[in-house]
Amino acid sequence: MAGVTQLKTKMVLVDGSHTCHCLRMEAEKENVNKYHKKKKNGFINASKNLMAIDRADTKDTPQYKVICYVGSWAYYRPGSGKFRFEDIDPSLCTHLVYAFATMSVDGRLAAFDPYLDLKANYGLGGYEQMTSLKHTHGIRTLLAVGGWNEGSTKYSAIAANSTGRKAFARSALTALKNHDFDGLDLDWEYPGLRGGAAEDKDNFVLLLKVPSTLYPSKYSTKDILHQRELISSV
Repeated sequence: MAGVTQLKTKMVLVDGSHTCHCLRMEAEKENVNKYHKKKKNGFINASKNLMAIDRADTKDTPQYKVICYVGSWAYYRPGSGKFRFEDIDPSLCTHLVYAFATMSVDGRLAAFDPYLDLKANYGLGGYEQMTSLKHTHGIRTLLAVGGWNEGSTKYSAIAANSTGRKAFARSALTALKNHDFDGLDLDWEYPGLRGGAAEDKDNFVLLLKVPSTLYPSKYSTKDILHQRELISSV
C-alpha cells in the first residue's frame, strides 16, 4: 500500500444558516496501516476509507474540503426564507450535495420532487441548476438519497440481500450519470433503528461495497475522492 495516505478529518461549521450547512473538513494525512491499528470501529473505518487517496506527490492536495449541503425544499419557504438554486455561492464550496432523492421499495432511485428536481414537464430543473456549477466553478456535485422523512425500513430491506443491494447500486449509478452528478451521499437514518434490523450495520457496509464490485474500473480505492465518482455516508 505504498503511497496510500489516510485523511483524518475534523469538521468545522462554516455556514450554519437554515439554507446551507457548509462544513470545512480539515485533513491530516496518516498512514493507512497505522490508522487501522488504532481504529477498530467498523463504521468509522467504512466512512474514513472513502477518503483514501493514492498520489505520489501530494503537495498540491487541498488541505480541506468545504462540503455544502443544500436542502432543496428551501425553495418553497416564504419571504426571506426562500432559497433558490441560483442563490448558491459556489465560491464558498469545494463540494455541493443536493438533498434529497428518494428510493422505492425495490431499490430504485428517483426524484423526490419531480417538479423541483427535474426539467421534464416544465419543471424547475434543480438537478441541472446545481450540476451546471461544476462546469463553471470546478466544484464536485453529489446527490443525497434518504433523509429523516425516508425512514429506515426500506433501506434495511434493500440492504439485507445481494439482489436488493445490486438493484440499488445500478439504479443509483444510472441516476448519477443521467443527471451529471459526480457521486452519491447515502443518508440512511439510521441503520438498526426506526424500523431497521440488528444486521443493518453489517449490511450497510456491504451496500457501500457493491459499486466497486459491479464497476471495479470506476471504483478503485486509489482515486475515489479526487478523480472518480464519490460515495459518502452520514
